[in-house]
Amino acid sequence: MTSAHNEMLTRDVCEVLDVTPSAVSRMVTRGDLKPKRVLPIGPGVFVFRRRDVEKLAAKRSA
Repeated sequence: MTSAHNEMLTRDVCEVLDVTPSAVSRMVTRGDLKPKRVLPIGPGVFVFRRRDVEKLAAKRSA
């Protein structure tokens, strides 16, 4: 996770949502999940707001 407790990296989102990094990228492309920023260390490395990920997780489990 990032140093801030309210942010999550792509790998953390994968664990919470039980999906692959490719699935997270597709969610971003579709607009289902909006990254706070994109990290320049590789393709598909995003930083997300924890509340956005938790909201999506709740929606997916409903």
